[in-house]
Amino acid sequence: MTPYPEEPWHLAGQMYLSLWLVPARELPPVADGTRPVTVAGRGAVGAAWVVYENDSVLHYNELLRAVLVRDGRRPRVCVTDIWVDSAASMAGGRELWGIPKEMADFDIDRTMAVRAKPRRRTRACWPPRPSNPASGCRAAGPSPIASRRPSTAR
Repeated sequence: MTPYPEEPWHLAGQMYLSLWLVPARELPPVADGTRPVTVAGRGAVGAAWVVYENDSVLHYNELLRAVLVRDGRRPRVCVTDIWVDSAASMAGGRELWGIPKEMADFDIDRTMAVRAKPRRRTRACWPPRPSNPASGCRAAGPSPIASRRPSTAR
């Protein structure tokens, strides 16, 4: 038996998403075989805070950063950094879909900012530094994209 639920994962909750146009030279590394989508020298970077609760198969918190990329001619999202506070989510994300999830402890004050303390040598913060949102929550090294296998998670 695996430490995570079988797919598909039916998840429900709330997502808070911010998007920025970032100079191409400041974009985080993306997965091999993909390239960032850029317009006028800028790429799109998203940061999301997700709270999975209610009718979800797992209940956990997640903080992630992603870049809009092209995989051949197809647009995709490359998850460059992602932290969760659930060992089952981390194991399932890695083994089922190749998502490079890392463990973190989240200190949540819904009236203020969220602070994440990854359990490894990475660093995460929310909200990102306004002067450079692409690097405000940078991991110690590049984290490649999730697998290109189609996801059945909902």
